[in-house]
Order: sequence, then C-alpha cells, then structure tokens
Amino acid sequence: MTLEADILWEQNGSQARASFSFGPGITALIGPSGAGKTTLARLLAGLETPLGGTIRVREQFLFNRKKSVNVPAAKRGVALVAQETSLFPHLSVADNIGFAPSATEDSILHSAKAMGCQDLFDRKPEQLSGGEKRRVAIARALASNPALIILDEPMTGLDPKARAELLPYFARMAQNKETPVLLISHQLEDLLSVADDAVLMADGQTLTQGSLEQVVQDPRCAAVLGLSDAGQLVRGEVIGLQDGLTVVQLGKQKLFVAGTAIEHGSLVTLRVFASDISLSTEKLPSVSILNQLDCVIRSIESDGDIAKIGLELVDGGLSIESRVTTKTVERMKLTQNQSIIALIKAVSVKDCRPAD
Repeated sequence: MTLEADILWEQNGSQARASFSFGPGITALIGPSGAGKTTLARLLAGLETPLGGTIRVREQFLFNRKKSVNVPAAKRGVALVAQETSLFPHLSVADNIGFAPSATEDSILHSAKAMGCQDLFDRKPEQLSGGEKRRVAIARALASNPALIILDEPMTGLDPKARAELLPYFARMAQNKETPVLLISHQLEDLLSVADDAVLMADGQTLTQGSLEQVVQDPRCAAVLGLSDAGQLVRGEVIGLQDGLTVVQLGKQKLFVAGTAIEHGSLVTLRVFASDISLSTEKLPSVSILNQLDCVIRSIESDGDIAKIGLELVDGGLSIESRVTTKTVERMKLTQNQSIIALIKAVSVKDCRPAD
C-alpha cells in the first residue's frame, strides 16, 4: 500500500480515529460536513499533529508517535489542495504552477497539460474563473512531484457548469496510477466517474473502506450522508446506441440508458437506486419498462415494512439490490435462490459516466 494511516486526534471534546490504507489511483474520502475530513487532511499533510498513531507513505514514516517521528509538512511530499486555492495574486499562472522548489520544467508542462492550463500561463489569478483557479491549484500540486495529493472538496462553490468541466480532469488524473490521490467530498456525484476506492467517515471515525461500489452500497453510507438511498454502482461497457438510448453490456445482458451519449466501447459507471428496481416472476411484453434483467434472489432481509432483496444477474456475476415492501415479498412468495426478473426503467439510471 502507498499510504497507511492509523492516527488519533481530539474532535469536539472526544477522541477521533482514522485507520485506513490505499494504493495508487484516486481514493474517495466520503463523509458529511463535520465528519473530520478536513482535519484528517491537515493531519496527513503535517499541518496539525495527531495525538498518537502512525502515518506511512511508500514505506516511510511521516509520523510515528512511539518513535518520535514527525516529518515537517514541507518535507513530507504531501500536496494538499484546500477549498481555498490560495494562488499567489501577483504571480502568473505559469509561476504559480512552478512555485514549489521541487517543480521542474518538465513537471510544470506535464501538469499544466494534464489540467488544461497551458493556455492560461500568462494570466493572473484575478483573470481566472473559479473552475480555472481549481485546475491551476491542482496543476501546482502535480508539478511538485508529490508522493501523495489530497484534494479537499475541490468542487465546493462551483456552479454545475464548472463542476461538469472539472470532472474530466479528475478522470484524467485517475488514469495516472503513479501518484495516489485522496479526493475528499460529501457529494457522491463528484466521485462516480473518477474514484476506484473509497473510505467512509463520520463523527471523527472511519467506518469502512473498499471499492467505491462496496462503500456506496454499505447501508451506513446513505445514513451518514442523510440519504434514504445512496444508490448502487455497477460497471459495464457501452456497446452502441439504439433508438436514441445508450446500450450497456452487463455480463451477457443489456441495459438501456436514457439521456446520455458515450463513445462505443467505453467502460461506464451506472448508478441505480434500489427503490427504482421492481420485480416480476416473468418477462412483461406489454409494459413500458425496457430493462427486464434475468436474476436470481440471493438474499432477503426484512426491516419492518421494507425488505431488501439481494439479486445476482444471470450470466453476469453482478449484484444489485431491490427494495420492496414486506407485503410484496409475501404476496409474490419470494424465496432465496428463486429466479426473478428485475425491472428497471431506462430513465431510472441516475448516472452513466465513463469509468476510466
């Protein structure tokens, strides 16, 4: 693992603890406001000191309380891009990107190109839009050749257009598997097309970690973010267009998705809510629902009036979840290992974004 952390600090009069590890690529740190995400970022960067524990990057201890190791922030090789970009107003974009002593001519040009800043070199920060400032700040972090980059809520304060323009640059960063990136956000929509793995945090504690799909589908994710359903993520391949709909291959089955146009052959991340998946014991030719997927019921969990039905796509190996009433379970006589049809409207797929 590239980064391993197990640290303690005080938060709101209580002891907080973060324990997680991750490798190259983009890892999302998800949690509500007040969870301790920004404090954790500052602890990793060396701007604050933990009460105890260890932080190790690429086998080197940056902090080890027992061994009295606490590497100064300037020597950690951790680039923290805060919500406030903190660009130097008197410097040009080129000089801002190359400000770090460790930046080289090659790293400046490479990072500027990666973040689409090469045409902004002669401008001053006051001449940039909010989205452009974020891109320049991230390019500055990349140019310093860091061992770890931390992006703290990089979408905060941006309008929807600027957010949409910034996301492809994060996707480009995700393709670079050399420098690990910790992307902090409380908005799942910011993470779907860029993060491979995730850490879930609430009330000063890390709750779970794993693939983005696993963390988003953990019931605690929706609970701590104040959502009735965080949705579930599945990945597939775009195999074409049909009647204005994108066709995505899921194993040996096809899913039709409305309102998107993505290049043929692209891998995509789909987000579907459990409450939008209905069930039928047979295919229904005379209904408006296009997606009727062959599945097997793997689990049934009842919680009061609501039941969670764990499904596995036939010939696909993908798992999804449907949420229905317990009355529906009784009326349809649903049982484990039963063959079932999952009904999903094409318009119910909330996100369909490139996965790499």
